[in-house]
This record gives sequence, C-alpha cells and structure tokens, in this order.
Amino acid sequence: MGNPKEEKALDEKGIKVGDLVSTKYRGGTREGVVERIATTEEEHPHPPKVIFHNQRGKEVAHNPSTLEKKAAAEELEGEGE
Repeated sequence: MGNPKEEKALDEKGIKVGDLVSTKYRGGTREGVVERIATTEEEHPHPPKVIFHNQRGKEVAHNPSTLEKKAAAEELEGEGE
C-alpha cells in the first residue's frame, strides 16, 4: 500500500506520464518528462513515485508532493509542430 499523503498529492497535481515536471534538489533543480508512475511495491519499494530521467540522463524517482508540473503532455506535443 502506498503513502496516502503522496497518493493525494499525485491526484491533486494531476501528474501523468508525458508531463514535464521539476523539483528542487541539493541547491539545484531536476527536470524531466515523466516516464512512469510507480504505484505498487513491486514497481518501487515506497510508492507512489514519479519516475523520469533528469537533465544528465539519470533515472530519478521522486515523491509527487515534491514535484511541480511545468507542462502537460498535450502542451509538449504541440511544441514539436
């Protein structure tokens, strides 16, 4: 079972696969496009976690409450046109 506070944050922020998200981390910012959302302990030991690759190409997993949704997947699709 996941953390109720984080499950609520995930719902409230409306974060979905394909969205651009960012979080403050160690004096800087991590940003990336959501690749998947781990909702079970089989996917990640402490669900829910939002998983994406940061600017340096490293896979990172963060609690939804720590993230800011910068752009929806639909908005990002329109940029390539």
